[in-house]
Amino acid sequence: MLMINDLSVIPSLNSDVLLLLNDDTHYLYHSLENKFVLLDNSVAQKIAKCCNGHNTVYEIVNTLYCSYHKSNFARIQKDVLEMLTFLEKEGFIKIIS
Repeated sequence: MLMINDLSVIPSLNSDVLLLLNDDTHYLYHSLENKFVLLDNSVAQKIAKCCNGHNTVYEIVNTLYCSYHKSNFARIQKDVLEMLTFLEKEGFIKIIS
């Protein structure tokens, strides 16, 4: 699987993936494959919530950039792209555009 690097694409959670909250811990659950991904921090949680089929990767990066008082855009972009690539590789998200 190639690294996602196009900021204009739109990620979406797959239809068989649920965002779950259990004891203040967030998970993505892939029901067909019976596997979980722990969203172990607020940034990971925000990224997953933004994978709604409407936001481009750029919009996700920019949302985080603005949320964290305009910290390092390039670093945020790198982290978002790495997480989205992992989630796509594991079947939790799909790229719809």
